[in-house]
Amino acid sequence: GAPSPVKENLGPLLKQYGPHGSEVLAAMVQGYMTQGDTTTASQTLSLWKELYEDDFLLEFWQGVVATLNYNLETAVPAFQRSIELNPNFPRARQELAEVYIEQAKFEEAQKEYQWLAERFPDNFQYITGYARTLLNLGYPDRAVEQLNQLKDVTKLPSPELSLVCETNIEAGRFKEASEQADILLERWPNALPYLQLQARCKAKLGEQSESEALFAKAADSQTKRPEVDRMLEKLAVDGGNHQLRMTLGEMMMTYLDPAGGVGYIQVASRTVPDDLRGHELLAAYYDREGKETAAEVHRRAILQIQMAREERAMLEQSGVDPATLLAPTVQQ
Repeated sequence: GAPSPVKENLGPLLKQYGPHGSEVLAAMVQGYMTQGDTTTASQTLSLWKELYEDDFLLEFWQGVVATLNYNLETAVPAFQRSIELNPNFPRARQELAEVYIEQAKFEEAQKEYQWLAERFPDNFQYITGYARTLLNLGYPDRAVEQLNQLKDVTKLPSPELSLVCETNIEAGRFKEASEQADILLERWPNALPYLQLQARCKAKLGEQSESEALFAKAADSQTKRPEVDRMLEKLAVDGGNHQLRMTLGEMMMTYLDPAGGVGYIQVASRTVPDDLRGHELLAAYYDREGKETAAEVHRRAILQIQMAREERAMLEQSGVDPATLLAPTVQQ
């Protein structure tokens, strides 16, 4: 999330890394992508092409940037080229599969996710991705077989758990799906997609009044979408607006898409690291998702920021300029 220091020291770093210098350039591209600066990320890729040939990481990141710009026709051959250069690089296969899903090429996506799931049976993302392609191809029973390999679905991140819930609905396992929807709504009680999942479950279980109440609550959350769309339009022309990005992320996280919303908050928090609201929202997100270690990182950051502000206020009250304390001293 802070690529500028890498850029400023690029020459020495590339010399130090030698033939593995592409790792430095990959870090730069990822940093600029994290900041939402696709223009500088693309410029870094152009430099990368000049310095290294037949680099699977270069092809991979070209695919990632193209995907972010929704240039899927460019992304596909880039990921394919990355796989050709390094067939055992799983991230390229996963990203390619996701592009195929976006293009509704579910058979192609299924092949990639099957390759990943067979070789990495403990990776829940590959298992759920494989199940999603099977579901899209009209094989809910086979999708359930894949999801049954997961040891404890209750601990899954919300996007993956919602996929398990959706798969169980399609397979006619409404009781199991309802139990999973309960977990999602315990984490995110106003999130539109999870309200809709439970409403569908209740309808299939014959609990009509509960279903109607959930659909009504989902409709309330849906009313937030036009405001979110307006903020997205503003952000497209004012990408450096930290507060707008934070507000957008909070609204998405609460009402429409928790995982998508937290991405905006993360970028905003990196831009202004001492913004307490960003750390509070991130701590709350990780708490709800059961990621206690990540939540604790942000809780500690909140305490450090508060202590620094209190110390600064005390110094200012005593007439001391805090900036002078940072000035270097000269030994006499």
